Amino acid sequence: MLPLPIRLSRMSILLSCREVKKMNNLLIISTGICLFAQAIPVLIKSIISWMYAESPSEVAIRNEMQQLEQEMASISMVDEFAKYTRVQRRHTLLKKNYAYGMMARVSTRNKIQIFFIYFAKLFNGIAVAILLYFWRNEPVIVLPKGTLWPINIILSWPGIYNDSISLFMWMGITTFVLSKSFVS
Repeated sequence: MLPLPIRLSRMSILLSCREVKKMNNLLIISTGICLFAQAIPVLIKSIISWMYAESPSEVAIRNEMQQLEQEMASISMVDEFAKYTRVQRRHTLLKKNYAYGMMARVSTRNKIQIFFIYFAKLFNGIAVAILLYFWRNEPVIVLPKGTLWPINIILSWPGIYNDSISLFMWMGITTFVLSKSFVS
């Protein structure tokens, strides 16, 4: 059996290794949550827009409308009034159907997009609340003494360690920087 001071020193070394692992985990998790909050809306918008892109039937209707417009331009309205009116009615009907289908598609896309974005924000908000509730006083990064001198108290708030960046401040800084990076 080792003498008492040696056991205590090994215990303090072991404890500091655990603290370092906890800080690394907090750094990775908090940065991941902040990245998730900024990147997910962009990804959701891209995926939903791709899923609700213009369908082949809408493309066919749009092409037919363009052909009818070309045909109307080639027909003399004065000489062939009946044919021009028939083509114009067909064009107007196609235009109305195309607009209705497009509005329905865009409306559905926007509803689904809003649902998924708000669900992701709710999930992220709950994750941030849990993280800050349990580890609000823990440092994420501990730097050598004097490194953060003029603002060390601000960056370590609400933690108790000087020359450290608290979880609260780290998430605030990360969110600010990422929000400027992911301008959507």
